[in-house]
Amino acid sequence: MLPVLALILAVHAQAEAEGAGGPSRAATEAAPSSATTPSEERPAPTLAVLPVRMITAGAAGAEGSIMLTSALTARMQEASGYRVLSTDEVQEMLSHEAVRQAAGCAEDSCLTELLGAIHSELVVLSEVRPVGGVLLFTSSLIRQSDASVVERASTQGRTLQSLVAQTEEMALALAGKPESAVLEGPVAMQRLGFTTPEDLAAFRTFREEHPQATTTEALTEFIVQHNVESRALVAGEAVAFGLSAVGALALVMVFLPVYGAVVSSTVNPPLLMAVAVPLAITGPLVVLSAMVGVALAVVDALNLGRVAVRRSGCCRRDADIHDANGTDGFHKALALFIALSGPFTAAMLFQGLGIYGAMVAVVMLTGLGISYDEIESTTDAYQATFEGNLALAVGAPPYYLGFLAALTPLLVATPVGLLLLLWPSPSPVEDDPAPAATTKTGSAP
Repeated sequence: MLPVLALILAVHAQAEAEGAGGPSRAATEAAPSSATTPSEERPAPTLAVLPVRMITAGAAGAEGSIMLTSALTARMQEASGYRVLSTDEVQEMLSHEAVRQAAGCAEDSCLTELLGAIHSELVVLSEVRPVGGVLLFTSSLIRQSDASVVERASTQGRTLQSLVAQTEEMALALAGKPESAVLEGPVAMQRLGFTTPEDLAAFRTFREEHPQATTTEALTEFIVQHNVESRALVAGEAVAFGLSAVGALALVMVFLPVYGAVVSSTVNPPLLMAVAVPLAITGPLVVLSAMVGVALAVVDALNLGRVAVRRSGCCRRDADIHDANGTDGFHKALALFIALSGPFTAAMLFQGLGIYGAMVAVVMLTGLGISYDEIESTTDAYQATFEGNLALAVGAPPYYLGFLAALTPLLVATPVGLLLLLWPSPSPVEDDPAPAATTKTGSAP
C-alpha cells in the first residue's frame, strides 16, 4: 500500500505546486535575506496522525482504532519536535462524509481524497492486521512534499492493550530517536512492570545488546534468563554433595575398619599413624564438601539475580515465562541424586557396622583370633610409649568423629535435595500491590 501512497502524495504535491504558479522572483530573492536573520526560527513542521486502519471487522476494530490513534498522537507529541495536530484537528479535516469513508478503505481514490484533506507537512499512516496469532502494528512517517517515507516502525502484541502500551516506542522510532530513550524513568518502570530502577537499567542494557528483537521478545527473554534455575549452580550442589557421599563411603568401607583392625590387633605405632592420617583428612573433607553444597543451595534459594515484574506490566509473554520457570528434568534428577545420597551412605554405614560387629562376635564365640582382653592389652601397650600415645592422639578423635562424619550426607544432603525437589520456584510475575487505604478527615465543627 505504501508505494501507491507515495505516488499519490507526489502527484498531489505537484498539483499543489502547479496551482500555486510556483514561487515568484521577488519571493525567491527575498528568501535568502529572511533565512539569514538569526532572530527568526523556522517553525516546526506540522504532523498529523491519521486514524489507524484496523484489518478487523466489527466494533472492536473501530474502538481499537480510536485507542491506538489517540495513544500514538499523544506519544508523537512527547517524542518528536513536530507540531503534532491534535486528534480533534485531524477529525475536523476528516469531517466530510466522503473523507470519513475514505479513511476506512485502501482504494486509490479513497487515499487521494483522504490525503488531499490533510493540510500537514507530515502524516503518519498506520495499520493493524492479525498475523500468525498476533497483531502486527506498522506505521510510516511520510513527507507530503515529495512523498518520501521518512521513518518506519513496527511492533506486535497479542492484545490491543499491549499495542497501546508500545506506542511510545513506535513514536520514538518514527521520530528517529533511539529506542533506549523509552526505557528510562518511573513511567517506563510502571509501564514494563519493573519493581526497581536497577532491573530497568539492566533491561535497557540487554535491549541494546539485542537490537533485532522486538521489545516483547527482549523483555520475555530477559525475565527468563534472570529467573530460570541455574543448571551450573544445581550441578555444583550435586558435585559437592556427591563428593561428601563418596568420602563418607570411603570412611565406612575403608578407613574406619582398617583403623579399628590395626589398633586392636597389633602394637605398631608407625602403621597406626599411617592409617590414621587419611582418616583424619577424609572426615573433615566430608563435612567441608557438605557445607559447600549447603552454601550453594543457599545462594540458589536466595535467587540473587532474580528479576520480578508486576502483573500489570506490558510487553512480555507470560506463558513462555511460566513454562521456563518450572523445574526441568535435569534439575529434578540432580535433586533426587542429592536427596538419596544421604540414605545410601547411612545404609552402608550401618551395614558396615553390622558386618564388623558380626565378625567380632564370631571371633569371640569361637575363641579364634584375638580376645577382648588382648584388645585391651594392645591399647595399653600403645599408651605405654610416646610413639603409641602420639599415634592414638592422631587417630582416635578422627576415628570416633568419622562415624558422625559418615552421617553428614543423611543429615545435610537429604533435606537439601528434598527442598530442591519439592520447593516451588517463585513466579517472576507478581501481583500488583493492593492500593493503600485512604482515610478521609473531616473538618472540625
